[in-house]
Amino acid sequence: MKKELTATDIEKLYTFLQKKFVDTYDIQTELVDHLASDIEKQWEGNPDLTLDEAIQKVYKSFGIFGFMDVYEKRIAAIQKENMLLWLRTFLAYFKLPHLLLSLALFVGFQLALTSLDPGMVKLVSLGGLTAAILYFAVKEFVFLKKKLHKKLSIMQYTYGFTPLLYFPMYLNYMVLEKLIPEAIWPYALHITISFILTIAYIDTIDKIKQRAQKLYPAAFA
Repeated sequence: MKKELTATDIEKLYTFLQKKFVDTYDIQTELVDHLASDIEKQWEGNPDLTLDEAIQKVYKSFGIFGFMDVYEKRIAAIQKENMLLWLRTFLAYFKLPHLLLSLALFVGFQLALTSLDPGMVKLVSLGGLTAAILYFAVKEFVFLKKKLHKKLSIMQYTYGFTPLLYFPMYLNYMVLEKLIPEAIWPYALHITISFILTIAYIDTIDKIKQRAQKLYPAAFA
């Protein structure tokens, strides 16, 4: 009779990975699938092996650094995937139908800068952008504390590029003022880009969150 892993055995694999410093549930799940397949292959050749013996045999096949190489490569891949998703989401705002919103924002900021005090418009827009990001950050923090009960790499590495949201605004104040102090449209363009980056960022986090809830429902309340 073919020897197979039980639900209790699978839990032992998760515990083993946790002890080996693989502490995020999504990467644990990927490795558990790999370990389970290799352990059952070990049992096909030698059914007398205990679970612990089979685990150690499979673990040795990962080399001197164990799971660390696999873990770090997966983390890097997740970060890259998140960045590319954000970029694709951002670029979508320069295609129909999202292009209409981008144009409306640009025209609105252009009108505000020409009809109101430009310094005040810049200050208010920067303040509004900062407030929106802070509100979203607090909202996400509360969500993660209340709803997320297992660490997920896919969620853990979604906030590292937050500072990039401010880059166009920094450009406004550090570069544009010196290069083209009299022109209005560059300011309107960069304020618009800042808001689109923020909108795209929030949209990206929502997409990642929905994907995580679909793939790893056990990690959420």
